[in-house]
Amino acid sequence: MNDPQVNKMIRWLLDTRQLWREGDFVTEAQPHLNLLPQAEQDAILRYRFLRDRCMALGSKLVKRLAISHLSGESFREIRIGEDSHRKPIHIPRSPGGPAVSFNVSHQAGLVVLVALCPREKSPASVGVGVGIGIGIDIVCVSERDDAQQMTEQGGFDAWISTYAEIFSEKELTELKSTLAPPLNEVKLELHPRLRRFYAFWALKEAYIKMTGEALLAPWLRHLEFGAVRVPVPVPVPAMVQGPTSDGVGSDGTPSSDEATNEHVFGDCTRSMEIWLHGRRVHDVRIELVALGPDFMVATAISAPAHARQEGDMDEDSFPVFDLITLSSFDDLLG
Repeated sequence: MNDPQVNKMIRWLLDTRQLWREGDFVTEAQPHLNLLPQAEQDAILRYRFLRDRCMALGSKLVKRLAISHLSGESFREIRIGEDSHRKPIHIPRSPGGPAVSFNVSHQAGLVVLVALCPREKSPASVGVGVGIGIGIDIVCVSERDDAQQMTEQGGFDAWISTYAEIFSEKELTELKSTLAPPLNEVKLELHPRLRRFYAFWALKEAYIKMTGEALLAPWLRHLEFGAVRVPVPVPVPAMVQGPTSDGVGSDGTPSSDEATNEHVFGDCTRSMEIWLHGRRVHDVRIELVALGPDFMVATAISAPAHARQEGDMDEDSFPVFDLITLSSFDDLLG
């Protein structure tokens, strides 16, 4: 068994959009499904749509791989339970062993994970809600047809108002304050107003996932983010003008992920203010980063003084994202 690493955090990205797509999902994905307990396999297969099955399988694989990587436990022996909020938590096999805190989010085919292993014999294991907590959320600005909903509901401001149970009055006012486009131009997928909405959404989701509570948390509207600078999207290189049927750009450039910047993390912000019940929150750090032209990822970490180690709340406490592929599981399939 590997020695557990103290207060070691990792962040991973898995792209499932081209995985398990060649034929029947069950047949093609069976080797990877077999790495999971039967109950988790059954839960994956209950999803109707292929994309949801792929994201569910990817999420379950990366969380177990991360726990194994940080705790030293065998992938197949990892036990996952639930806390009082029904948030999945790692249950160490050894009494007093380190419990790995983890959180996963997926959207539009991409899966992101953040995981952290605390110091051994910590008085408050990660994920239990007293020690260090972490949360992550990924959003895709262009996935849904928000433009259609805006048109049906009378414009951007009316559409924003439908989220009054989630955002505070101050946040709603800020989201409505940016100059609105005419309804016939609202289909611009990365318009600043829509991107700003998803930035606030990701920040709020990451925070509540860090606490273990859901969007129904009674204090949700009392959680406010201020001085939010929305990360600039990673640009699509000018030479890539869209893939053709043979998988290359119209100028002959291969339409690979590298060429389109789909897996490139770019501009990020960590300087936003966090307020809860009118009081400034100082023991939570949060980052919002652009991923490719369409995605943003928010990561939140809470470290109360009794559970904190030197460096936990520093600016560089957020590690870079590592790209995970199916080859990461090859040794387990042998």
